[in-house]
Amino acid sequence: MKCPQCNAENVDEKNFCSECGALLNQQLVPLIRSQVEEYIREHFRDQRIVELETSEAVASRVLKWARLYYALPVAVLIIILALFGISDYRDFHKTIRRATDEVKPKVNQAIAEAETATRKSQEAEAKSEAAIKAIDQATSKMNSELTSVQKLSTRLSGMESKTADQVANANKHVETRVTELDTKVESANKTIADQQAKLLNTNELVTAMFSKSEVEIFQTAQGNTATFATTPLVLPKLPAGAVPPKSPPQAVVYMLLKSAPIYQTVQINFRIYIQPKSSYIVTGNLLTFFWGESIENLKQWPLEVSYVPDPTYHGPIYKTMTLKDGRLLFDQPQ
Repeated sequence: MKCPQCNAENVDEKNFCSECGALLNQQLVPLIRSQVEEYIREHFRDQRIVELETSEAVASRVLKWARLYYALPVAVLIIILALFGISDYRDFHKTIRRATDEVKPKVNQAIAEAETATRKSQEAEAKSEAAIKAIDQATSKMNSELTSVQKLSTRLSGMESKTADQVANANKHVETRVTELDTKVESANKTIADQQAKLLNTNELVTAMFSKSEVEIFQTAQGNTATFATTPLVLPKLPAGAVPPKSPPQAVVYMLLKSAPIYQTVQINFRIYIQPKSSYIVTGNLLTFFWGESIENLKQWPLEVSYVPDPTYHGPIYKTMTLKDGRLLFDQPQ
């Protein structure tokens, strides 16, 4: 048990603190008060009571003597007074006086003892009041500390609630960040997969360039066929003052290849000449070629087209074409 006054540790069965003597058991306060009052009543009397009792004792003795003096015959009284050494009234007065002198110190002593008892009673009462005051102060201090503890507990509860909210917000933020990171990682994985696919396609392209090259020959002398057609190119009239090109194209040549080519790998050979890449257009497996001379000159030699098929092309592949009224129709009757 902890002392409420000096905070010293005491055994639970103790009633008073072993360090400062303070009362530990609050239930003993009424008992102590009653014992102090009983002790005062039994051992200490009021000064007036002692004086009255003393006066009564003296008066009682005098009355007894008076009764004897008036009741007994004078002779007997004289004999008795003679026995006590009293021969006349003067001796009797002296005896009374001597008895008074003998009783007076005792009365004074009784009065002094009564005053001492009263003083001790007052001191005991003062100590009792001081003890009660100390108990009240300890109780007040304990109540104040209890109030502080309750306030601290309330504050701690608020801090716990606030901490819990902060932890919940932190967890929510972490979960959000983890979700965002998962999304970014998934996107990065997808990008990596796309890059890997492109690398594979690039490898396929490189492999195709070295192992899957195609060469097709178109017999220009046969005229228009299902895979070859030519049309003369009619240039619009130039405005006044415009400078015409040095060698304008004279015809447009259409060739259907077996596969869609990679544009950079297409090469058109006419006899020993290689046509410039700026002179043709690739659309799917349709190769459009601009010829710079007359169609009759084109028929002198076949056209040789070399290319690498594009493995990434997934569009339509036309097999036949028909030139009708200046328009190309592919895969009749569509």
